[in-house]
Amino acid sequence: MQIWWSNRLSASPAGWTLHGILRRSVAAIAVVWMLAFADGLHRSEAGQTSATGAAHRQDKEARGFCANVADKALDARFAWQRRELIELEKKLGERVKLLSARIKEYKKWVALRENFSKRANAQLIEIYAKMRPDAASQQLSAMNGRTAAALISKLPPRKASVILSEMEAGKAAAISSMIKGAAKMASAGKK
Repeated sequence: MQIWWSNRLSASPAGWTLHGILRRSVAAIAVVWMLAFADGLHRSEAGQTSATGAAHRQDKEARGFCANVADKALDARFAWQRRELIELEKKLGERVKLLSARIKEYKKWVALRENFSKRANAQLIEIYAKMRPDAASQQLSAMNGRTAAALISKLPPRKASVILSEMEAGKAAAISSMIKGAAKMASAGKK
């Protein structure tokens, strides 16, 4: 038996919402029961069949309709979930590509910064090596102790000793102990 709304459901898969399916199912069951009731009244008046036979037949039809609709609803739900997963996978792929591009750009900038830092350190050491010892000691005394120690440790020993002798004793001792500590750490790391 072809029901008039079954074609409408299969023609528009976008209308497969839980609310729509439930509403259509309830309406279909109500129509089937009304037809059964009217048919049962007609037959009981005519004396052709009992009310229980009609109710049994209509109950069977209702269960068959629900079974048919349930399969279509599950198929529609699985199709919708599959489309959603494909769309999410596509968006995820785009984000991965974007992040990969940003990582490459970041690595490029880090390499440029490191290159600049190496050149700047080499140039800074050369500048302090060419400075007068009294001027270099004043500038190194004013800067951070670790930075001063790193610069002095990279200077030639003769130039470094002259600069340290021009500094005040406390600052020179602190820088010397930092250089000594760095040397101990470097030798411990090699063992």
